[in-house]
Amino acid sequence: MTAVGRAPRLAIAGRTAAPRGSELAGALAVAALAELLLVRVGSRTAIHIPALPALRKPYALMTEAGDVVLVLAQSLAIVTLAAAAAEGWLRGDWRGRAVMALTGAFAVAATAIRFGWGPPGLWQWATLATVASLAAASAGGRRTPALACFTAAWLLIGGHTAIQSLGVAPGEAGRWMLWLGEAAALAIPLAAAVAVRPRGRRRWFAAGAAGVAATAAMAGPSGWTLRFLTLWNLGLAGTFPPFAYGIAVATGAASFAAAPRSVWVPVALLAASGLGLHNTYQSALAVAALATLLLAQGRRGAAQ
Repeated sequence: MTAVGRAPRLAIAGRTAAPRGSELAGALAVAALAELLLVRVGSRTAIHIPALPALRKPYALMTEAGDVVLVLAQSLAIVTLAAAAAEGWLRGDWRGRAVMALTGAFAVAATAIRFGWGPPGLWQWATLATVASLAAASAGGRRTPALACFTAAWLLIGGHTAIQSLGVAPGEAGRWMLWLGEAAALAIPLAAAVAVRPRGRRRWFAAGAAGVAATAAMAGPSGWTLRFLTLWNLGLAGTFPPFAYGIAVATGAASFAAAPRSVWVPVALLAASGLGLHNTYQSALAVAALATLLLAQGRRGAAQ
């Protein structure tokens, strides 16, 4: 009698918390993409433009707006992770418990890195394991190949950084890690296309145009600037031929347009987070993305 009486209250609490958590994740995705555009792309691109007097005020406004958006995104990341952990606790199923435990583990690692507790390498490996575990828990069905490629890219590129933090020079093995990690990253949109199977001439025409533009940008005179930006923001050094990135952009754009709306927010957060260990803020975006994806699967299962 007691167990039967408790179950509906937990279910009602979980449903009440779910919309709020998803709304927070959506707000975080908007703020993170704005931060990516203004701070990580805008300010880093502007330094290559001659310091003309007419551009000083627009640049100052852009950097000020970027600082505000960055603080907002960082704050929303903390609140979103807290909301995801709370929803996981209220839900009580294995997905909820996984989200609660793994977001808690990431919070401990991020706090330790922030305050310098213990060796940084230990907490970096903990972050890698947290993201990989969330990705593995979120796998299932057609999304599995794309998440497998993401996990491989994350572990290889982030592992290269974590190894260095231990005072070990990766050497030739490190170069292979980065090469294979980038190859796995370029395979993500291809795996996603197999999962969602985008159709329609207009969709593929628009996606193809984006791919051609990306190829031209990588192959053009400013290609090295673009490679620096992809390295800083996505963890990709641009070691493959330009057409490989054009194919990835075209396939990714078509897949994103054809994907269910329920995955748009997690995908946007993963795009903003990049691959590997950049900083705790970008790692938090990846954790929030995968936690949101995992909790959404549980909501669909409960609804059915």
